[in-house]
Amino acid sequence: MSGNINSHEYIEINDAVSLHIRDWGQGAPIVFIPGWPFGHEMFEYQFTQLPQQGYRCIGISMRGFGKSSKPWGEYTFDVFADDLDTVLQSLD
Repeated sequence: MSGNINSHEYIEINDAVSLHIRDWGQGAPIVFIPGWPFGHEMFEYQFTQLPQQGYRCIGISMRGFGKSSKPWGEYTFDVFADDLDTVLQSLD
């Protein structure tokens, strides 16, 4: 896929957690966050179409899902929100 602007496949949250991401395209970003129990791969169709229309597609598989780390511990909305903040700050 052309237009891949981010060579990172994982964003490290801490020593025990890395989140699997996909970052394709350039332009206004659209962030895809799948619901339980899926990874960002469920948005494959959007990732093949939207970058061709000038959008940057960012898919994030949350901890415990897809190819992301599956640590023992809390899986709360606050933890997920902190994870999302770390990823989005890392990707600017």
